[in-house]
Amino acid sequence: MSTGTRRFNFTRRRKLLREDIEITIHQKTVETDPPEFTADIKLERYDLPRDAKVYVEAYRHASWKRFDYGTVAAMRAPDDRALHDFGNGDDVRFRVKVVEAGSSGTAAARIVAQADGIKPRQGGPHCSLLPLDPDPSLREEVWKLELDEADGPIIKISTHLVRDRHALARSPAFMSLVLPEVVRRILNWALNDGLPEEDDRDSPKSNWIRFGCKLLGQHRPPEEIEDSDRRDAWIDQVVTQFCRRNQLDRAFAKWWNNGVAQ
Repeated sequence: MSTGTRRFNFTRRRKLLREDIEITIHQKTVETDPPEFTADIKLERYDLPRDAKVYVEAYRHASWKRFDYGTVAAMRAPDDRALHDFGNGDDVRFRVKVVEAGSSGTAAARIVAQADGIKPRQGGPHCSLLPLDPDPSLREEVWKLELDEADGPIIKISTHLVRDRHALARSPAFMSLVLPEVVRRILNWALNDGLPEEDDRDSPKSNWIRFGCKLLGQHRPPEEIEDSDRRDAWIDQVVTQFCRRNQLDRAFAKWWNNGVAQ
């Protein structure tokens, strides 16, 4: 989370109108992934300093995170807009700040325009490729992956061992140690019989193959995917990109170094 100590001068601050700002939260395809947001910010009417910095801040209660959107003259959304620290994004609010640097190294930066308390839109219903299901039959096992041709993959979570299955799935340990191998097993299952036929494009297997392609920026897997070695290599690339996109190396390091390895 961002916890800056930089001083800001709030004098002569302009209010940005809500009609010029639209923020949308998008739920991810996999239920354990954090949501991300997009922001459409129009500043043309305000005659603001062209080199002033633009920030979008997400916050809920005492938690907040800042995203750098460039400058007024060259606004650009950051690549990573995931709300890692806000659960499923419920009750998150946003503020937009336009900040002009101080005239000297010791002068406080000045907020020249701001909008606060922005309630985001929801980018449509969340339809997860990998739902989590409570399972009272699991007593010794914490979780189990089930693969169903009709319903697709599902992670069963023991109700005897886990009180909050969503908290478990979002935990650094589960995300970094379990999810990559789950994705690998699902993709192997999806490609076990080769690429699905065109009339099966809405099947669970097809949906997961599209998920892998989207992570790699591809329209479809390579033709050589029928070869087992090429298939394994493609799946490895997808899993690596999945870990990179969700910063699972950082999640593991934070969890492991926070007393676990002592």
